[in-house]
Amino acid sequence: MDLGAVPNNLASTTLAFFQYAVETFGFPLRVRADHGVENVDVSRVMFTVCGTVGTRAALFQERVSIINSLQIDLDLFLGTWDNHPIRTEGSMTPNQLWAMGSVYHPVPEPNMEELSIPHVDWESSGLTADEHTSIIISRTECPLTDGQMAALQESVDPKATFQTFGLDIYLSALQFCRSVLVE
Repeated sequence: MDLGAVPNNLASTTLAFFQYAVETFGFPLRVRADHGVENVDVSRVMFTVCGTVGTRAALFQERVSIINSLQIDLDLFLGTWDNHPIRTEGSMTPNQLWAMGSVYHPVPEPNMEELSIPHVDWESSGLTADEHTSIIISRTECPLTDGQMAALQESVDPKATFQTFGLDIYLSALQFCRSVLVE
């Protein structure tokens, strides 16, 4: 229902995506999530509203570190995915299944003012996550100046027709960066 490219894996970011999806489609009956720290806030909301975090599909998160033009591709993929027929579901699409689920298993909209979800800043709480259940992506500053970045965007088009699955575009960008950073 929602895909987004972000430079972090913070619980607050995942919750913002979830809130957008809830505002657009309504509360899901269940969500499925791994045990990563980025899903803690969504899990707390679902436990408060529905009493469970189930095992059926609704929430998927992919961690990505390259954002330029990726969101456009994600939006295209999402539009296609949400409307593709699923053979095992009588050739219904995910959007059709969602609509039917909303009719036959509605989740009442909670009064957000009455929800008592205490805010916990998990990222700075000092609690350590099990190293086998989460990935912490550290923020890396771009070594290019604003002018160099503009020049890179002018000389390398990530949406250009490519050869070898985009490797040629990557190598062009890499060559550009090497040339300006070595100067």
